[in-house]
Amino acid sequence: MPAQYLHILGALKAFNRVSGGTFPLDYKAFFAGAQGPDIFYHNQRTRPLAVSLGSLLHRRDYGFFSSGAIDYVLSGCAFPHNGDSNTGKIESSSINLSRNFLISYLAGFLSHGILDRVFHPFIIYASFFPDNKHSPVPPGRFHPFFERILDFIFMDEFSSGIFSDSGFQETSGRIVDLDVDSFLNFSPVELGLLEDFFYEVFRNVYPEKTLSDANLRLRLKNSFSDSLWFYYVTNPFYSDLSKSSEVFKSRYKEEINWTLVSLIHPQSLISGVDWFNSQKKVWLNPSTGEESDSSLYDLFDRAVKGIEIIYKAFFDFVSGRVPPEKENLKDFAFLIGNTSLSLSDSQGKPGVPVFFKSDFYPLDVEFMHQVDLRYYWWNET
Repeated sequence: MPAQYLHILGALKAFNRVSGGTFPLDYKAFFAGAQGPDIFYHNQRTRPLAVSLGSLLHRRDYGFFSSGAIDYVLSGCAFPHNGDSNTGKIESSSINLSRNFLISYLAGFLSHGILDRVFHPFIIYASFFPDNKHSPVPPGRFHPFFERILDFIFMDEFSSGIFSDSGFQETSGRIVDLDVDSFLNFSPVELGLLEDFFYEVFRNVYPEKTLSDANLRLRLKNSFSDSLWFYYVTNPFYSDLSKSSEVFKSRYKEEINWTLVSLIHPQSLISGVDWFNSQKKVWLNPSTGEESDSSLYDLFDRAVKGIEIIYKAFFDFVSGRVPPEKENLKDFAFLIGNTSLSLSDSQGKPGVPVFFKSDFYPLDVEFMHQVDLRYYWWNET
C-alpha cells in the first residue's frame, strides 16, 4: 500500500508512455482507481466496515478480480441504469460518459497491484518494527509513515510536468502544491457506478465471501464516504507547514495525535538520509530472504514497466483488438498475477516478515522530528 501519490505517479507515467493520447482518460476516475483496494482500508469510521474486502484483494486473486472487472465494464453490464427514468430510453452520451469513467477508473485500479508487489517487500523490510521498546513511537505507525515519505520524495523528484494533460492544477514538484480536493471527489452518479461495479465484481469473483453478505452494498458505500473523508482531511495542500494550521483544524475537527502525524505527508525531512537508497545498500525480501540492492529509482522503473505491459493488454480489450472472451480474460488474470500484493513466500502464498532491518533508515528519529514540527505548527497562533 504505497500511499496515494506514488500510485498516481506510477500509473500516470505508464499511461503516458502507452497511450500516445489515443484514449480520452477521465483523470479524476483514473487517479481514484490507482488507489486500488486501499479505499477499503480507509473505512475506519462507519460501520459495517469493508476492511475485510481490502484484505481479501491484497491477499489473493487480484488478477481474477481485474479480469472480472474488465468483463463487467466492457460487456455492457455496467450501464443499464443510465436511462431516463420516465421514458426508459438510454442516452448514448450518458453511456459513453459512464463507460469512459469506469474504463479510466479500472485503468488506475489495474496499476495498483503491480506497484504494490514491487515496493512492498522493500517498504516492509525497512519499516517493520516487531516491537519498539527503545522508542515511544507505536510500531504500527512506521509503515504508513514511511509510505508517505515515499510520496513526498517521489512527488519532489518526478511530478513536475507529469500532470500537464490532466486538467488539474500543475504542480511545482512539491506535494503541498497538489490540492486533491479537485480530483478525489465524486458525484452521486459516479459513486453509484462504482458501487455497482464493486458489488457485481466482488460477488462474481469471491462468491464464498460475498454472496451471503446482506451488508455488502452498505460496506461499499461506507468505504467510499470514509475514503473521501480521509483524502479530504489529509490533503497535503492544507497540511503545508508554511500555511496556517487553522484551515486544517477546521477540516479535521479533532486534536492532533501521533496517528495523524503518521498519515500526514511529511515536510522538511532530516538532511543527509539516502531515502532513495541511491548507494544501493543490500536489503532482503522479508519473506524469502532474497538479496537485492535495488534503489527506489530501480523499483519505480520496474513497476512502471510492469504497468505498461498491463496497459497494452488492457487497451487491446478496450479498443476491440482483442475480444473480452473467457480465455483472453483468463490470460489477462495470469498476466497481472493472483499472489499477494504485499509479501509472498517461495510457493507464492501470502508471506510473513522474517527478515527486516528496522534501522535501515532513521525512521524513529524522523518520526519524532515530524511530531515536533506538527505540534509546533498546530499550536501556532
